[in-house]
Amino acid sequence: MEVWVWIWLGLFALFVVIEAMTYGLVSIWFAIGSLAAMFAAWIGAPVWLQILICVAVGVATVAAFRPLAQNKLAVKEEKTGIDRLENAIAVVLEDTYSMGGAVKADGKEWRARTNGETITAGKQCRVIGREGSKLIVTNI
Repeated sequence: MEVWVWIWLGLFALFVVIEAMTYGLVSIWFAIGSLAAMFAAWIGAPVWLQILICVAVGVATVAAFRPLAQNKLAVKEEKTGIDRLENAIAVVLEDTYSMGGAVKADGKEWRARTNGETITAGKQCRVIGREGSKLIVTNI
């Protein structure tokens, strides 16, 4: 039975290495199951029970903890740069029409265009989208 302690320890190490390479909370649960099975082997449980313990503990930890862990580790997308300017108010620096122009938004000057209307310099406008690095704006 001592050989099974080493087999479970080896499986534990393998699952940990796989988890370290994937960082997707895929195999850590079965690493925990392997530790439980290793303990069962150490106290002399039959092999069929060790396997059952490994699978049961792995499935139970996935069911109990994976949703919680994924919520904590979830990457929240935060808009940055030009993407965060959508719906922002901008000041028109030069007459802006469908072929181009310039606005100042978030303290920076941006190339801009409209969807067919003309907005004269000095007026405020709203950013409604972007096209590459050019803002699309409309009258307020």
